[in-house]
Amino acid sequence: MNRLPATVFVFCLALVPFFGCGGEDEAGDAQLTKKAFIRHASAVCAQAEKEELEGALAHAKRNPSSKEGEMVEPVLLPALEKRGRQIKALGIPGGSEAAMEMMIQEFDAALQEAKQEPKALLQASTNPFKEYNELAKKAGLNECGHVP
Repeated sequence: MNRLPATVFVFCLALVPFFGCGGEDEAGDAQLTKKAFIRHASAVCAQAEKEELEGALAHAKRNPSSKEGEMVEPVLLPALEKRGRQIKALGIPGGSEAAMEMMIQEFDAALQEAKQEPKALLQASTNPFKEYNELAKKAGLNECGHVP
């Protein structure tokens, strides 16, 4: 008897907790639950940090004599813009509208400030994302609460 179909079925069942079955709290639906928003936004931030690191390493390899501050504009700012777009695309979770909107507005304001003064990102005392980081942590987005 061929066991391949049964093995594939069991394998697919094992993947359900990781990928889910769809449902009302998945990205792309009208409104995420706060729990789903946190899960999806955390994944966005984790991926963004990975891409920022990879971008910095690639930049350093192409420009071995460049300093840390010279990576902000070509690497970090575009990555932050992408992160912001992806989090906004998730939508605001129900029941948390005011707090989440404030957090997103703070991210946008910090990004604009960083574009005006990119090297401010290099020092904790001048990092324009300080307030956003605090709001993200309060919202349960620990993965997103340390920019850059």
